[in-house]
Amino acid sequence: MKVLVTGATSLLGAATVRRLLRAGHEVRTFQRNPSFLETDEALGTIDDEEAVKAAADGVDAILHLAALVGVTGEWEAYHRVNVIGTQCVVSAARKQGVQRLVYVSSPSVAHAGSSLVGAGADPADPDRTRGNYARSKAMAEIHALDTDSGA
Repeated sequence: MKVLVTGATSLLGAATVRRLLRAGHEVRTFQRNPSFLETDEALGTIDDEEAVKAAADGVDAILHLAALVGVTGEWEAYHRVNVIGTQCVVSAARKQGVQRLVYVSSPSVAHAGSSLVGAGADPADPDRTRGNYARSKAMAEIHALDTDSGA
């Protein structure tokens, strides 16, 4: 299986790529800067739909890990990377006929900052989240799930 991994320069991304390679998968990575991993590599920004579409050409699955993570920063940057970027990945998957798309979210999409110990998984709620990261990830998760349900 050929898998596209977005955000391969992150800690999670690099570990995921190494695991996929050990399992015998062919891996293409997509990120802004070289990953220095032993993969077919495509460079670009996640909010560039044409670059993402080109990276998704010929893959069987996409693992979308790319995100802007942090506790401070401007809304526009979080929205561009996390929301628009996810929309670009979903669109590219559709246009290239990719049947499997895994969107990696965050527990922060479902709570207002209180402890989640023992809590079940609630749906993403951008209105209750705290901070631009959580709000943008919640919006992106809703888009990915709506797309999966045929909306």
